Amino acid sequence: MNKNTDNINIRPSCGGKCWNIYTSAGWALENCRMGMQTDRGRSVALLKPKSHLGLLHTLHFKRLSDSALEIWQTLENLSGRQVLISEIETASGMLDLAGRGWMVMHSELFKAEKYFGGYSYFTGNLFAPLPGIEGEFGLSEDTPFPGIFFMHPERGTVLMATLTQARCKPAWKITAEGRNVRIAARDYFSGIPAIPLEAGEKFETERWLILTGPSSIPELIDAYYDLLRKRIDFPGRTSVLREEMVWGSWNLNVRPGGHGDIDEAYILANARALQKMHNKVRWIMIDDGYQRRQPRRPGRKGGFFSSHYMGVDIFDPALATPHAPSRFPKGMKSLAIDIQKIGMKPAIWCTPLVAADGPLVKRHPEWKMRISGRRQFLDPTTWLDYSVPEVRDYTRRAWDTIFNQWGYKGLKLDFWTYPFEIPDVQFHDRTRTAIEWRNEFLADIRANVPSGGFLLTCCTTNAGNPFLGRFADASRIGPDIGSGTWGAVQSAAMWVSAAALFYRGDCLLADADSIGWCPTLNENENRAWATTALMSAGMCEIGGDMAHLIPEAKHLLDDVNRCWRPALKSANEITGPLPFDLPSKRWRLERPDGCWQAQINWRDYPLQCALKSRSDFWSAKSISPATLLPKHSAVLIKSL
Repeated sequence: MNKNTDNINIRPSCGGKCWNIYTSAGWALENCRMGMQTDRGRSVALLKPKSHLGLLHTLHFKRLSDSALEIWQTLENLSGRQVLISEIETASGMLDLAGRGWMVMHSELFKAEKYFGGYSYFTGNLFAPLPGIEGEFGLSEDTPFPGIFFMHPERGTVLMATLTQARCKPAWKITAEGRNVRIAARDYFSGIPAIPLEAGEKFETERWLILTGPSSIPELIDAYYDLLRKRIDFPGRTSVLREEMVWGSWNLNVRPGGHGDIDEAYILANARALQKMHNKVRWIMIDDGYQRRQPRRPGRKGGFFSSHYMGVDIFDPALATPHAPSRFPKGMKSLAIDIQKIGMKPAIWCTPLVAADGPLVKRHPEWKMRISGRRQFLDPTTWLDYSVPEVRDYTRRAWDTIFNQWGYKGLKLDFWTYPFEIPDVQFHDRTRTAIEWRNEFLADIRANVPSGGFLLTCCTTNAGNPFLGRFADASRIGPDIGSGTWGAVQSAAMWVSAAALFYRGDCLLADADSIGWCPTLNENENRAWATTALMSAGMCEIGGDMAHLIPEAKHLLDDVNRCWRPALKSANEITGPLPFDLPSKRWRLERPDGCWQAQINWRDYPLQCALKSRSDFWSAKSISPATLLPKHSAVLIKSL
């Protein structure tokens, strides 16, 4: 087979009960099984099935192009009683890899989140040799990119991914069997022990994709998004966040009480300052800290969440007000009106997180999310079970209050993934999976977002899942920039470097987090973070006290306002398994008005410039390959 052609061939084996999938890249999956485990026994998917166990189990192939194959299964319950699906095997077989030098890439090879498993861990890489790597991928709780890549430096790249995420998310298990490698791909679900299929109903798995080509990983991701755009009307495509910048109250807040130290006067002072300063900053986003305080429980450890009600529990009718009246005496509705009178647009932070010992949970202990093995969420926090009808009604009223009664147009949704992504959760309602409840939760919020408004999802940060873009305009892709120290900048830049690879600016917008001025950093260092955030091809968020900027800070933010435009995609050094740096030092940004390139020196010593001779946007000075970049600095040029 010609290695320079894009092609996928499928052939039956084992009498039609297994399949061989061949690609022009020299990647093949042989004796591949596709089936489901039910309470009636194992069922095998066939192209032309006959009734077995009272089930009609059909395998579907659809060739989307010479280099793209779509695969899915349907299971029809022909019997008069319920059947339970406990496992969905999408493709399990032996990998046949032509030649040596194959690598595998998945976002979990860089970072994974496990709430009950030590939480975040990092490897500083995205690639692993094949053979040579074993493990399970796709179950990280940070909504990972729903695909796994197999690549060879000469033969090309293969992507195995899903085109839908209605009930399940994709998971892969790679194991070594001697010198051979077995891969088992499955539709993974959680929250319930089995998916029920009632009499006469038909169940459909997620739509899987095998995509191949001689292209780099970013180019294959482009092809993947081309297919998604035909199926999903992404809100990010026409989002106001493509044109309008957001100021948030959390990051770079140097007030004595820390990031959540906000009040009515501080918010309005920043709104007035921004209305005069930056024509692209249109949004005033009130972050965590406006909530009503609660009495401190004896013996409770400190921390911001230990002193106030957290999220949707502030809308409990048992509380006198949802907000802290001493800091917001006129209330949140009045503040939204005042922000609009100044000429800005109001947005606010909220979370489904609630206080475990608050009055809401004490009155309704049956609303609490259950976890297997008698585990508990970290004190003082918990989440509500969205499968409980009363919880859904209560939560929907919270969104109605924020958007329709208070009048906020944008929402920053924080700490929301845990009751849907942690595999240990157990829903009271056993009819729907965690992904189904997650999708309904997000759809309920989206239904309240007004025209011209936005939904920004945050922690746990999205590691590249485009299906959140069915509901959200943008997702955070890195940790809090917080106070903007150099350590925080480096950590955030590492996350952004890896996650930006999986985003496209006309689908789900990336949010790198706030650009601003950290007083402990010099001008070069503040520019380095601003460059990284701008090159991520997403929305633009800024932070800090706009009413009290020093001249250098104002100059930086004026430049950011002048530079930022809607973008299509960004690219950095992560194009394949060649050596690369994290954080990335070389970036390319594609925008409708042209291409931009950046080089960032993360080293503690000067570095030779690798860009062509141009004028640096930040300094307006000419640079060339002979230029030495000072430590912790950045240059930004527009390509001709």
